[in-house]
Amino acid sequence: MKSLKACKDSTMFDASKNYLFCYHPHGVQSAGAFIMSTGASGFDELFPGLSVSVQTLSINFSVPVFRENCIGLGMGDASKETITNALTKCPGSCAALVTGGARESMIAQPYSAKVVLKDRAGFVKLAIRTGASLVPMWGFGENNLYMNLADGHPTIRKWQRRIQRVLTFAPLLVQGRGVFSYSSGLVPHRRPITVVVGCPIHIEKDENPSQEKIVKYHTMYKQAIKELFNNYRDIYDPKVKNIEFV
Repeated sequence: MKSLKACKDSTMFDASKNYLFCYHPHGVQSAGAFIMSTGASGFDELFPGLSVSVQTLSINFSVPVFRENCIGLGMGDASKETITNALTKCPGSCAALVTGGARESMIAQPYSAKVVLKDRAGFVKLAIRTGASLVPMWGFGENNLYMNLADGHPTIRKWQRRIQRVLTFAPLLVQGRGVFSYSSGLVPHRRPITVVVGCPIHIEKDENPSQEKIVKYHTMYKQAIKELFNNYRDIYDPKVKNIEFV
């Protein structure tokens, strides 16, 4: 079960501007991020005038059937060129990106809140270059869908990282539930995901931003996602541990 909530006042979003929605945490499937690609989430009612394209790994467009599903949902590959196009196409055109990527999926664990954000600032630089506002998002319950069986096994982690460098995605060793059994399987557990959308961080366009400016907005973003997490954790995921940037 997934639901979408707008933090504070969604009227802060202007349909004449562009927004880069940044989703955390990655989890195993980034199931909560897909809520942005369907009208069933209520996105159109919460953010009238905005159209959003969810970005995913380019390798997903090489898998038959899954490729057609991604195209049907209006998704794009998570490359700099595609995201830039989505953020500059027209007023109100937006992109949604799971910033933690494959590295973050490998540390997903129920009730954990570890996110790869400490030094990852490429998405901030992209937002500055396009003048798009940064929007923090947190999917409460995203990490609770699967048990990570590689947790605590450094040898498995080492091989996952090696394969991830070659294939761009990480092969995960996870345990969910079965179709008719709750004990084990690859079907995600029946646990809710509530996606909370934070307030936008407005950015002045600069096609050649200095490192100082990138660090400034990156620091602002980290503070914003931390505040969003702390404000809503007790409501939507009370068992979750403290947020940690790695």
